Amino acid sequence: MFVTSSIFAHKKDADLIIHNAKVYTVNELFDMSESFAVKAGRIIGMGSSQDILSKFQSVTTIDTKGKTVLDGLIDVHAHFYRYGESWQTVDLVGTKRWQEVLKK
Repeated sequence: MFVTSSIFAHKKDADLIIHNAKVYTVNELFDMSESFAVKAGRIIGMGSSQDILSKFQSVTTIDTKGKTVLDGLIDVHAHFYRYGESWQTVDLVGTKRWQEVLKK
């Protein structure tokens, strides 16, 4: 006879699990996380990879290998071009000496 125990709790189903990531949240504290689970287009759990993998199961699981994930970035409107362009220019306003220019 096989007896099950409450030790072997059933995992909740998710459509997608992302783990081993650097997840930048958009909550009021801008917390960082490692992992999250998604069901029907909504995040249903967020936390450490160990925590999420122990609570949820999914056919689709992605190990990002430490890559960055931006949850909530759903708008195609972004200023990445201008941001990248800003890294190629230097604001020299207020500099008075050549050494200040070189430092900037």
